[in-house]
Amino acid sequence: MPQAHVAQTDAQQQPAPPTVLEVAGTVLSMAVVTTVITTALYGNKEQSERAFRIIPWLGLDRQSDPERAESPVQRRTPRTKR
Repeated sequence: MPQAHVAQTDAQQQPAPPTVLEVAGTVLSMAVVTTVITTALYGNKEQSERAFRIIPWLGLDRQSDPERAESPVQRRTPRTKR
């Protein structure tokens, strides 16, 4: 079986440091997430409700499960008001 010849310098290379664009993207996303969470917890009622609606869009909603979203639970009979 043929084997690849890897030079010692290739195996010992360090990963490249992050670019300015990568760092800026990370900082910006952290700032947005922090702002939304802070608003959801400490904002007035209207702003808090809006922030809670944004949380699933950011991927921070741990309760959402794709399997549950695809197959919702069906009730056998519709509920009636009494």
